[in-house]
Amino acid sequence: MLKKISTAALLVGISIFSLSQTAQAEMPGFYAAAQLGYGNTHINTGNLVSITNGFSPVTLPDLNNMALAYRLSFGYQLNQNLAIELGYRRFSNTSINAGDGSHYSAVASSQERAFDLVGKSIIPLTNQFSVYGKWGIAYVKPNSHGVANTTSGYTASTTDYSNTLEPTFGLGISYALKPNVPIDFSWNRIQKIGGDNHAPSSDFYAIGVSYYFG
Repeated sequence: MLKKISTAALLVGISIFSLSQTAQAEMPGFYAAAQLGYGNTHINTGNLVSITNGFSPVTLPDLNNMALAYRLSFGYQLNQNLAIELGYRRFSNTSINAGDGSHYSAVASSQERAFDLVGKSIIPLTNQFSVYGKWGIAYVKPNSHGVANTTSGYTASTTDYSNTLEPTFGLGISYALKPNVPIDFSWNRIQKIGGDNHAPSSDFYAIGVSYYFG
């Protein structure tokens, strides 16, 4: 019995060792990538502009903060487990324009984009599949504004976000259609760590394709 268990354990060990030696879902060298999906900036109308009539808040239409987004990147894979990457992501423009024609008018808009520099940790599972995590920093340019005009007892407050530096991280799974052409499914977050002048944290869910130059 012990002999059978020892033999089975040895075979499992050899299999795991062989897999770790042969699995490499991406190639070392320079690569370019494009990702397309949905982004959520978590920026609502109330973050940018609010109207009150005396003590009663006025209901304004909300921004569509879950919309199409994309990311373009260029990187270098050092080995099968580590890469560095420089990226640019853009969230869809969104805006609202509201008013009652006499007492108030309000505009809120968001055109968020970000530049990021990340490290990429890769765990090859097979010659085609791998999982990865990313971590780094992002320079966020919210370009988000609120504008309001009021009369006759109505009051307004507005907020503009500043350009800020925030941490970013994410997870993904990759499948190599060819040795130098993997596709991937991923989630990435830019995490707000500052005060009220920092835009809210954002999420990006995407499918992407890369090309490795070798």
